[in-house]
Amino acid sequence: MNQPIVWVPGEYAYKVKYFKSFQLLFILFAGLFSYAQNAQVDSLKVVLGNSNKDTSKVNILNDMAAIVFRTAPEEAIKYSSDAKNLAQQINFQKGLAGAYKNIGLGYYMQGNYTEALKNWEPALEIYQVLGDEQRIANIISNLGSIFYTNGNNVQAIEYFLRALKTAEKLGDSIRIGTLLLNIGNVYSEQPATLDTALNYYRQALSMGESIGYLDLLGIGSINMGELYFKKEAYDSALFYIEKSLTLIKSNIDIAASLNFLGRIYAEKEDYQTAINYQQDALKMAMKENAQLEIARILLGLAST
Repeated sequence: MNQPIVWVPGEYAYKVKYFKSFQLLFILFAGLFSYAQNAQVDSLKVVLGNSNKDTSKVNILNDMAAIVFRTAPEEAIKYSSDAKNLAQQINFQKGLAGAYKNIGLGYYMQGNYTEALKNWEPALEIYQVLGDEQRIANIISNLGSIFYTNGNNVQAIEYFLRALKTAEKLGDSIRIGTLLLNIGNVYSEQPATLDTALNYYRQALSMGESIGYLDLLGIGSINMGELYFKKEAYDSALFYIEKSLTLIKSNIDIAASLNFLGRIYAEKEDYQTAINYQQDALKMAMKENAQLEIARILLGLAST
């Protein structure tokens, strides 16, 4: 199953023989990216310490959660829980909805979909009361991701299409692109609809290129690689997975790409190369405590 894109609060894919050097390069960039995130959080902590218990403090806590939810979901849950408690005290509904959304993102990254759903549903209710169509589309899209991850493809398509309709109405190119990608993910589950999935992926990548959205291009390249893997077109799969490593920044996404390279090489019966990639992927995912990705990598290693 491909990884659906979930929405960040406020936000508002060379040659194989050279790959080892590229791998080192992107691990370095990922480390610099983590350093930048830590610097952002440290700066916000200073501002937080000088803030009163008002809406600005809620917003700062939510911003901190948004920065770290992928790399440190436990911290994101803590920051956004503090934001939720304060928002309830001062009756700051927009901040409360953002806190629920952030808590859900933290749990989603930990693979705890029950808790993610429990938090995204009240976030959706508040945004509906506020009439915030952009964030309504955001949450509906995220709920679709949960249904997809849980194997409820019919409901996932329903939610993604609802969100897409709103995104098109708002002219939100970034969200349109990610929803096209997520719809492609659902169609990629069945052999009979692989070509339909390919069409959605191409539209998503085209949108990503037109607006320069690297996250969409990176995840889209991973998913294109998996689709070609299902078609047993392994050279095309390698092309897109290697391309993803020139685009993605997150250690978790890099781990996913390395794991998939392992799967491709296993199919090509180059088992030692496959194991090397998957072991590198496992180390990276464990470092980030990405439980869902760890499980996927362990399954990949077991298969190899």
